[in-house]
Amino acid sequence: MHAVNERWQQLAIELGDRIYQTMNTAKMVGTKDETGYCLMFFNAANHRGRSTLVSSTTDRAELKRLLQFAIDNLDGPKTKIVPPGTRQ
Repeated sequence: MHAVNERWQQLAIELGDRIYQTMNTAKMVGTKDETGYCLMFFNAANHRGRSTLVSSTTDRAELKRLLQFAIDNLDGPKTKIVPPGTRQ
């Protein structure tokens, strides 16, 4: 189980790094235009309301604030939920 957790953690780091590098130019880093990320992984069939791994470019307190904002605005006009298997 420990090896599986380490693989998930490494995958999250690699995906996050790719996302970060794709979304930010060198001129954006450290400015108000810098884009961060939050990746959450969970057991799709039996998550019991919890994630198995969260990887983010921000600290725990800021992540809580961001997630709470997302929850509060989940049904808002700017929220877009893309169903599994959808290609755009």
